[in-house]
Amino acid sequence: MKVNLAICTNRGLYPDAVQCLLRACLTKYDFQLTVSFSVESLIDRSRSIVATQFLDSDNDILLFIDDDILYNPDDISLLIADCIEKQSIVAAPYLLKKPGHVLAIKPLDMEQSFQVGANGDLQEVRYMSTGFMAIPRVVLASVA
Repeated sequence: MKVNLAICTNRGLYPDAVQCLLRACLTKYDFQLTVSFSVESLIDRSRSIVATQFLDSDNDILLFIDDDILYNPDDISLLIADCIEKQSIVAAPYLLKKPGHVLAIKPLDMEQSFQVGANGDLQEVRYMSTGFMAIPRVVLASVA
């Protein structure tokens, strides 16, 4: 299993995010991890370029992590395991930089609640930001 961790940015990495990346690179996973960077003025264009390069590679999963997201290397393992099991896009919620602790999620309906952390489960949502998202090759290939 080959995973490409792609960091798309228009400004560079936050220092704490660099520490997370270094810990991830030093962690022994059940998969091969490669890291790529894309620096563009438009993040959407950057992600599009990375996705195209991914489809031209022999990697199995594309893992997007934003340049300001903090994570534990174990979070990568969990995300990848769920992505492999479901053969679907899997993402982890995170807070937006707005007052009021707003998650970067749009639920299926306004009644849907989210449990994050150790007691959280996979849930289908209408929209999820790409800041910490794993996409299997089969999904990207189906829309290419």
